[in-house]
Amino acid sequence: MRETIVFRPDSIQALVKALQAGSSKPTLIAGGTDLVIKLQKRISEPEQLIVLGDVPEMKVISEHAKWMWIGASVRISELEKKALPLELLALRDAASEIGSVQIRNIATIGGNIANASPS
Repeated sequence: MRETIVFRPDSIQALVKALQAGSSKPTLIAGGTDLVIKLQKRISEPEQLIVLGDVPEMKVISEHAKWMWIGASVRISELEKKALPLELLALRDAASEIGSVQIRNIATIGGNIANASPS
């Protein structure tokens, strides 16, 4: 088992530095619902782990005139509870169909997109 270097950036600038300073293939983690299982089963042994949970910009949901920003670390349950514009109600409905309540409270939108998670 190799040693994993862990970065826990607290800003976008620190995240960029961590991405530039580390391995050529870093593993990013926010909720970790898929990755933690792989780590426990030793299916994955990342060389570099970057924890996104302390980067405030990654947790933001903000509405703008013609678009909406949803940060990669936004929990699925947050999307489920968020008052969304009519055009995005299907997103809220889809969020309510992902996994169990426990999974939705931990899983992130970015992780599900990055993993192409079928749930």
